[in-house]
Amino acid sequence: MTVQTNRMIRDDGSLTFRQTVSDIWIPATDFVASAAGPALEIVDAAHHGMLFDTTTAESVSRAFVAPPYWNAVALTWYTYNPTSGDGGVVMGYYMEDLVNGSSLTAETPTPVIDITITCDGSEDEDDLVITQGASSVAVSPGGYNVLKVGRLPVDAADTLAADYALLGVLLTRSA
Repeated sequence: MTVQTNRMIRDDGSLTFRQTVSDIWIPATDFVASAAGPALEIVDAAHHGMLFDTTTAESVSRAFVAPPYWNAVALTWYTYNPTSGDGGVVMGYYMEDLVNGSSLTAETPTPVIDITITCDGSEDEDDLVITQGASSVAVSPGGYNVLKVGRLPVDAADTLAADYALLGVLLTRSA
């Protein structure tokens, strides 16, 4: 998490500080499996990567409250290929942004495509892959937001015939 502190002088001459948050890091182990989610298989003890299946669309979700000055976020994916296989991996997201009075019983849909990560042999097995998402995602400022992420192996561009690991997602304020 990146925090900036702004010093402000009150009318009475005393000082107060306001912290500005520009990033929220959500590690893979902080996500909760959705109905069709992975078995929350942790790849290794040091990095806590979560494996997504090669044939079944799986997703996980995590709720967070966006700071009141956030309107949109950019997603940065931290992943790795725990195998030596080559191919494409399609990862997706769905952001449900809720405000006071919103229904919590609505079904959250399947994540939509955000990125395709290419495992082409240029990276070694278990190398960290950091990939910026395709576009900014709207959030409700000060609202209750649920980020759902997953692998979409049913997409034709997902050709890696092996499980793929998510380490986490970095949310960066973009608007």
